[in-house]
Amino acid sequence: MRPLVLVAPLQGKPLILYVAAQDRSTSPFRVSDPISEDGYTIRSHTHLRLEELESLDERRLDTQQRLECYQSHISKSYNKKVRQRSFQVGDMVLSVRRPIITHKKGKKFVSKWDGPYVILEVYTNGSYMMVDQDGVKVGPINGRYLKLYYP
Repeated sequence: MRPLVLVAPLQGKPLILYVAAQDRSTSPFRVSDPISEDGYTIRSHTHLRLEELESLDERRLDTQQRLECYQSHISKSYNKKVRQRSFQVGDMVLSVRRPIITHKKGKKFVSKWDGPYVILEVYTNGSYMMVDQDGVKVGPINGRYLKLYYP
């Protein structure tokens, strides 16, 4: 019997087990080299591995092309439903009223839109500076929270 020392997983204390040593010469299992059983040499295994890696690159490129095709298909289907809003200086617009203002003091039938406002400046990032009817500047506000006002 020979001692086998293990470490317990939780406390880290050594755990000693006594295991009977097996004589390797009388083992019923035969240890052999798997390369010689297959009939392949190390050189042929290397060649096969390189071919496999080259096919992997081809599969990776094919997958990349399919992914780009799928993404373009998804973007086309999404863009069918999106309406682009752009306003010019002088347009009259309504602005979405923020939720904290709409639910203030229980007014049930309050309009969801504020305004009308007049566009004063147009910024390149899609936001707009507006002027109230009293001349008070409002904004900048993103264009997705605005809609055209028809008097």
